[in-house]
Amino acid sequence: FHFLPAIKSVMDHDGGKKVTAASYEEAEERVRSLMEEESETFEDSRLWTLGVFSKTINDLTRSFIMYSRVLDKSGEELGYDTDIAYQRLRKYALIVHEHKEILSCSPAVTRRLIREAQEKIDKVVNLMDKTDKHGRVVFLSSMRRIDFKKLDDKVTIFISRYIFFMLHSLMFDEDVQKHGIVVVNDYDHFDLLAGLRQQRARKLDETATRRRKVMMELVQALPIKFSSFYLVSIPWWLHATISLLLAFQSSAVGKKIHITDWHKVHEEVEGPAFWPVEHGGRDYSLEDISTARHLRYVNGIATES
Repeated sequence: FHFLPAIKSVMDHDGGKKVTAASYEEAEERVRSLMEEESETFEDSRLWTLGVFSKTINDLTRSFIMYSRVLDKSGEELGYDTDIAYQRLRKYALIVHEHKEILSCSPAVTRRLIREAQEKIDKVVNLMDKTDKHGRVVFLSSMRRIDFKKLDDKVTIFISRYIFFMLHSLMFDEDVQKHGIVVVNDYDHFDLLAGLRQQRARKLDETATRRRKVMMELVQALPIKFSSFYLVSIPWWLHATISLLLAFQSSAVGKKIHITDWHKVHEEVEGPAFWPVEHGGRDYSLEDISTARHLRYVNGIATES
C-alpha cells in the first residue's frame, strides 16, 4: 500500500524525451563530465552502492543513462537524454547524502533483512524467475496471502524493506534497463475492507515513518520504468473509485494502469503457463516459484571484507 504513491510518481516518467547524445559512449562522457563538476554530491551514493550492492559508480551511472534512452514509436532507440539521466542521478545522490544515517547498513545486515523480509511476507510479493514475452521483469503480488492478524508494524516494515532493496538491485539488471518492469496485483479472495481498516488503525512511530518516507523518495528517483500496472479481480466499488481517480491523472499514468482480469493479462503480458495456478496459471503452484532471480540479487550484495 505504502509504495503505491511512489510507483504512481515513477509511472509519470518514462525515460528520455529529447536526444542529446547519439551513442552510449557520448552520453556517458557528458554525464560523467557533469558529475565531476560537483563530485562531492555523489561520494555518499558511490560508497553506499559499492558497500551494499557491490556495484561501482560506473554501474550506477549506466543505470541512469540507460533509463534516459529515447525511443521512437516502434521502440527503436534514437539516442540518450543526458539531461534527464543527470538530473535523476543527482536527485538520487542528494537523497542518499541527506539520509545516509538511515540508509547505512552493512552488506551482511542487508542480506539478512532481505531474507527475513521474504520469509515474513510469505509469497505476498513475488519476483518471477522469467521475463514476460516483452522481456520485462515481472512482479506478482498475491494479495490473498496477507494475513491482517499478523500485519503489524514490523511486518509492514519488512514488506517496505523487501521492495526497497529489490528495486535497488533491479536497477542494475539489463532486462529492467532495456524493457522495464510490469506489476500484476491479484486481489482475488483479498479482504480489502479489512486492509483499509488496518491501515487507518495503525500508526507508525516517528523513526519508522521517516524511514518509509526516505524509501519512497528514493524509489521515485530510481532509474526504473514501470511499463504497466495490472489490478486483477478487484471489487466493483473499488473499480469505480480507481476509475474516477484515474480520470484526473496524467495520460501517461492512465495508459499504464489496467483494471482487468486474467484473460487480458494472458494476452498482454504472458500466457497461462507463465503463472502459478493460484493466479491465472495452470502448470505449477505459487510455492514452486524458485526465486532464482531474487536470490541472484541477494547473493550479489557485497560480502564484507
